[in-house]
Amino acid sequence: MSSDRGLMLRAALAYAAQFGFAVFPCRPQAKEPLTAHGCKDSTRDAEQIKAWWKRWPEANVGVATGLRSNIFVLDIDDRHGGYETLASLEAQHGRIPQVPTVLTPGGGEHRYFKHPVGAEIRTSAGAIGRGLDVRGEGGYVIAPPSVHPNGRVYSWDVSARIEEVALRDPPDWLLKLTLPPLFARPGRIGDKHPDVLSRRLCARGGRNPRRRTRLGTFSICMFAARAWLFPGAR
Repeated sequence: MSSDRGLMLRAALAYAAQFGFAVFPCRPQAKEPLTAHGCKDSTRDAEQIKAWWKRWPEANVGVATGLRSNIFVLDIDDRHGGYETLASLEAQHGRIPQVPTVLTPGGGEHRYFKHPVGAEIRTSAGAIGRGLDVRGEGGYVIAPPSVHPNGRVYSWDVSARIEEVALRDPPDWLLKLTLPPLFARPGRIGDKHPDVLSRRLCARGGRNPRRRTRLGTFSICMFAARAWLFPGAR
C-alpha cells in the first residue's frame, strides 16, 4: 500500500477533471468495486469522488469504459499470448498508432482509445483474438497508481503517458473487430448505431403496400432490437 493516503484521491480527481473519465473506488490491492453498483456508480463529480476516498482512502481507482468515459480499452494479456496475437493482426492490417498506455502488473498493457461516435463498443474477452480483451460498454479498468493483487503497481508507460499522448480513434480494422457483427460493416459509423438501424428497418415496412401493417412493422423493429441486444441468439 502507498504511504501517501491522498495519492489515489488525487489520481481519481485528475482522471475526472482533466480527461473526463468517470471513476469509482475499488477494493485496495484488488479489482472488485466498493460501491453497490460498481462501474454504474462511476462519476466525474468531484464532491462524490472526495466522499468515496474519504471513506476508503486506499481504494484502487476504477475507470468506467464505454460511453460513460467516451473511451474503450484494448487489454493485452501477455499470459495468454496477447502480444503474439496483436503482432499477427498488425502484420495483416497495419500498426496501431501510439495511444495512452498503462503497463499492468501482470505483464500486459491497457491501451486507451477514443470511443467512436454513433457506435457501441462492447466489453468482450478474447473475441478479437487470443489474449486480447476489449473493455467497452459496461466494463472498466483499474488505473494507475492502483495496486494489483500481486502487490505491484499499475503505471503509465513513460513513452505513452496520458498527460503527453492524446487519445486517438482506433484504426478502422480494429474498430471493425470490436463492433458486433451486425454493425461491423464498411461505411459510416453512424449507420451502425442501433437506433439508426432500427428506424431504417422499420421504415422498410412502409415501402411495400403489402407490408404496411402494424404487425409487420413491429416484427421488423423487434428483429432489429433482438439482433442488437442478443447477438448470440441466432
